[in-house]
Amino acid sequence: MPASLFLLILILVALNLRPALSSLAPLLDRITQDLGLSTLAAGLLTTLPVVCLGLFAPLAPRLARRLGVERTLSLALVTLGIALWLRASDMALLLYLGTLLCGGSIGVAGTLLPAIVKREHPERADLFTGVYTMALCLGAALAAGLSVPLANLLDSWQASLACWALLVVIALPAWRLSMPHPWPEKMTSQQQATPRLWHLPLARQVTF
Repeated sequence: MPASLFLLILILVALNLRPALSSLAPLLDRITQDLGLSTLAAGLLTTLPVVCLGLFAPLAPRLARRLGVERTLSLALVTLGIALWLRASDMALLLYLGTLLCGGSIGVAGTLLPAIVKREHPERADLFTGVYTMALCLGAALAAGLSVPLANLLDSWQASLACWALLVVIALPAWRLSMPHPWPEKMTSQQQATPRLWHLPLARQVTF
């Protein structure tokens, strides 16, 4: 794939990996008042997706081995779109479920995307990683800055939250049509014998 096209796809996908986190906090007061949430319950809404980033990230390599990296990322984007739609609800259960799925899908996608960058364009990995980071920050800034104006314009915090699913609608077809989605090859016995990440001393040190 040409570097320019891959860069565009990278930006489109990366823009989706922060709005779910940063769009909620500006609307938290409205959500709390509308649903009658306690302070603890409201705080959980902003904490839950961040916790899920770490809890679901270890699933990414396992899913990639079974489904392939590209297909796993597509699945994460689909889940993110559904989660954003679920979260735009005045039912507390769906709000929390969507928030949890948002964090989980972002945790998986955010783990795989930098690895895809290094695999596709190793000679430009530093530049592309910088662009990826810029797109993450841009997505976060847009969601934080536009959530309240969107809620005022649409007269609904639910509609404001749902708007961020449009980024997925744009990114998913571009990713699916531009990147091949091969099934992973069967691992050799040597690859299967690779120790788990938690068994590596360096991984434990970095985690702590």
